[in-house]
Amino acid sequence: MDYDRRAFARLHLDAHDACEHGYSSGMSGYDAALRAHRKAVLAGLQRLFDLDLRADPLHRMVFESTARSYGAIRSPFSGYGEIGLLERVLGTDGLAPVERIVELNAASKEAHVDFVVKLLASVRPGAEVFTSDDLRAIGVDDTPPSREGHEYDW
Repeated sequence: MDYDRRAFARLHLDAHDACEHGYSSGMSGYDAALRAHRKAVLAGLQRLFDLDLRADPLHRMVFESTARSYGAIRSPFSGYGEIGLLERVLGTDGLAPVERIVELNAASKEAHVDFVVKLLASVRPGAEVFTSDDLRAIGVDDTPPSREGHEYDW
């Protein structure tokens, strides 16, 4: 896998403690393993990019604030795996506003990533791209954790 500035930005946002996107509600064992994995890969990328997001107080504040904002993006059904009952009650048309919220949330998430990419460019100019091999060379395995053993954990 290749890790450019955009991949770094997305990983920073998804690994942050404020983020629940991509995790099931209740933070299962698998989700905890996935977050720990993302944090480890992020730490490895920070080494490769020679970039500590906490080094400068102003940058730390902006990166943290952006991650909290990203993590706060929700819809009325965030955390629910199944909304079939509501669909039966409201009908498909009744859920149209929620679909619009989900679309807007996706656009907001991408805008957050875009903003972090710009922040990273201001802190660390250049267009470095690192690979899974680069991470392995510094002792970081970027293979995501397996769901095996966590089938009923969510």
